[in-house]
Amino acid sequence: MVFSANVFSTIVGNAVFDDVVYFAEDGTDSDLLLRYDIATGSTLSSFTLSEAPTAIAADDLGVYLAIGKSLYRYTFSGNTATATLLRNFAKEIKQIHPVSNYLLVVAGNPNQTVAVLERADGVFVEETEFLEDEFGIIGGIHYSPGSGNLIVNFAEAVDGTVFLTMSFDTSSGDLGAYTDSLVAAFSSPFYSEGANLIVGENGEVVEFNTTNVVDVSPVADSDSPLKALLSHEFFYSDGVIKFAFDDTDSMLVGSTIDNSCHGYDGGTTIRRLASGASGGVGFTATDIYDVNANIHTLVADGADYLMFSGESSALTMQRLDDLDDPEFFGSGDFTPLTVNFTPDQHLSAVSRDGDVLMMHIEATCDRHIVRWDMANQMYLSSVNMQLNKPVDVSYGAEENQFYSLSNVSEALYLRYVDFDVTPPVQSVMSGFSPHAGVGNQVVATDDHVVLSYNDEGEMLVVFNTDGTQAQAPFANTGAAWDVAVWDSNNDRVFYLSDSSLFSVVIAADGSFGVEVKSLDYGVTQEASTDSEIVLNGDGTLLMVGGVLYNAATLAKVDAIQTDANLATWLSTTVFALNEGDESDLEKSERNIGTDPHFGLPTSTELDGTNVLLFTMVQDGVSVPFTLNVDSSTNALIYRTHGTTSTTATSVTLGGNGSSGDGADSTDTTTTETTAEPIGGTGGGGIGLFTLLLLATGVSARRKYC
Repeated sequence: MVFSANVFSTIVGNAVFDDVVYFAEDGTDSDLLLRYDIATGSTLSSFTLSEAPTAIAADDLGVYLAIGKSLYRYTFSGNTATATLLRNFAKEIKQIHPVSNYLLVVAGNPNQTVAVLERADGVFVEETEFLEDEFGIIGGIHYSPGSGNLIVNFAEAVDGTVFLTMSFDTSSGDLGAYTDSLVAAFSSPFYSEGANLIVGENGEVVEFNTTNVVDVSPVADSDSPLKALLSHEFFYSDGVIKFAFDDTDSMLVGSTIDNSCHGYDGGTTIRRLASGASGGVGFTATDIYDVNANIHTLVADGADYLMFSGESSALTMQRLDDLDDPEFFGSGDFTPLTVNFTPDQHLSAVSRDGDVLMMHIEATCDRHIVRWDMANQMYLSSVNMQLNKPVDVSYGAEENQFYSLSNVSEALYLRYVDFDVTPPVQSVMSGFSPHAGVGNQVVATDDHVVLSYNDEGEMLVVFNTDGTQAQAPFANTGAAWDVAVWDSNNDRVFYLSDSSLFSVVIAADGSFGVEVKSLDYGVTQEASTDSEIVLNGDGTLLMVGGVLYNAATLAKVDAIQTDANLATWLSTTVFALNEGDESDLEKSERNIGTDPHFGLPTSTELDGTNVLLFTMVQDGVSVPFTLNVDSSTNALIYRTHGTTSTTATSVTLGGNGSSGDGADSTDTTTTETTAEPIGGTGGGGIGLFTLLLLATGVSARRKYC
């Protein structure tokens, strides 16, 4: 494309006339009218304007261009343009809107008028004045043929409303009385006639009808329903909406990509949204397009669309049908030992068979559920979760599903991965994504999934495992859940708030029983939301921060000497872990005689910090298992711990270390040899067979369309 050279410029607006797209450009060096021929797919010569354009529009008579205070109509013959002056205004023209046989013109600053002109010759018909101190500053007007109303939007409203509607008689050109909408706040609007909706730059949605502009029950009960939808797990960005374009039975919405982890950061995501059956805002995203350009104009060309970016000589056109599949942020393939990540106990779980550790990890732009197979000493395929770091996760053993709760753009997302499906992929809990509010906790029970969140008050909602609601959202009469765990032995949830410990039984239908509150936690023990709640095998005792409680009454029973953040039970023995520059694993055995109590602990020093502690199954026996990843060397260190305080098995993969007992494969058909580690800078005796398994443990991939 060749246009007049002008590097620093601004597109004021665009219009289409006789299969040509016209762009009004307010440039630094010169002011231009740019042209692109849709029929031939080529650029035409541009025209230099005498002053900066302020508004542009078109109808079947020509292209209307506002230059300062003057309104012109341009007609064209080849590379010749003829400008006809229609009318001068006392103030600068802000917008031109052809309707039937008339032109509606917004002019003035600070006090503005909406003037009605005969479009054939610019003859004045009437005008309505809007005083700044009474109404504010007009952001734009829109005529709705379906309702017969003119909608006036105020960019700076002073009377508690940003929209008003006026009837407009297309036969006489008369403007009727106005009606306030009482919509209190709204960003730059885009109008969708097909769905009778107005979409805000920040994702707000309101509806217009035959009488007014009204608030609606938006998507996911959010003030920014489209922003929430556009921030779905398929794509996360802090960008803004640039346009909303009507299609036959859907709407195309474009938003800027503002995310350094996205392959097209600074570009545009375009989604085709199908409206709900009622014509309201129950949108479904059917197609997603990512563009490595900041699109400012979308023009229909039959069934396809032309997308324009850039300005002046850098103006560029792309076709929507030519776009490739969306470019999602984060790695499609993920090999854990080549990436620095820190494991998080709060975002990890053990599989129902007790032999696979699942960890949600975040490493720069990679967000995956990473799985370590104890039996085979290998990474299994990970799952790309794409969205930001979750606030909580929970694993449901009955369904073998890993649930993830995230907060994004004033909305929360509840997703899950079904590990009984091959390959495992992330999905959304139906009917609840996204939802307005801030998520606190997610707890998977045997039959349900419980979500604790805040939406102008503490709320709870209970799902069946198929995603349907077992109990609709209801007010939480207790305190916000900070840490929670499910007791499958007694069908109850234990949870911590910022001040106390609670339990509540959940019935088979998902309804809640009477809440039990501990009289000791937060009184005899200092309250903390950093501790995990750990149950013993039959659910009769629980450990919170090194203190033992009766599970039924939540009364304090005993304590170990360690103020442990992490702990795990093996029969009557507790293994507890404190984190610091060096982590010590302490083993405390409980006397079950007439005076049951914990004795002196024995200690094992572990390497590094950020250690995870779980009960895992090794050769059919439950053992304590610790794991950490050295973020400086990428070395993964895992240990299983036997019945004594000594380490039974210790293996280091990658980094500068060498492996201990148990590192080599036990497959007798494979010749063993020392292999270089994956990641790190040396060391690590890994069996060849194990190395091959590690190398093939890459992420499951999924194509979204």
